[in-house]
Amino acid sequence: MNCVTGYLLSRNNIPTLLLLMLISVSARAGECHQNVAVQYLKLIEAMDWQAMHERLADDARYFDPTMVHYDRPAIDLSGPDDIVDFWKSSSSESGTSSISYAYTHCFETAGYHVIRYDIAVEASGRFWGLKQDRVTIPGQVTSVIRIVNDKVAEHHDYVDYAGADRFIEALKRAE
Repeated sequence: MNCVTGYLLSRNNIPTLLLLMLISVSARAGECHQNVAVQYLKLIEAMDWQAMHERLADDARYFDPTMVHYDRPAIDLSGPDDIVDFWKSSSSESGTSSISYAYTHCFETAGYHVIRYDIAVEASGRFWGLKQDRVTIPGQVTSVIRIVNDKVAEHHDYVDYAGADRFIEALKRAE
């Protein structure tokens, strides 16, 4: 770890660290499958909650500061039980039946894995205020994941919730 990265981490300045990471050399999307962090995301994609739990470190943290888009507090969870319960209950609440990720950029810097991907979530249309039973919502996510001893120690998500809202609003206008 260089001194700039160390300083940013000590100040918990994740946005600046993200910017620095985004300008570093990125791997081709086809190489993402070799990444331990992506293997963890594939457990979420498969909704394999038990395997996800096993991949998380005992002191794992999950953050999603972009949830404030919905006038909700940022998500800040600790420990495998709380993290898995969040994913499992959120999927159940929204009627999510499938999650599909298409990785576009992956790279590792200073011990952090940065993964950008397109997402498609099949969920209950009723949950989103639509007349149709099922809807597949596209979106974009950037995840920053720190792996320690083959376990996920930190997982930060930055989600384009505004894009998902625009998609839902377009569907509502078309109904």
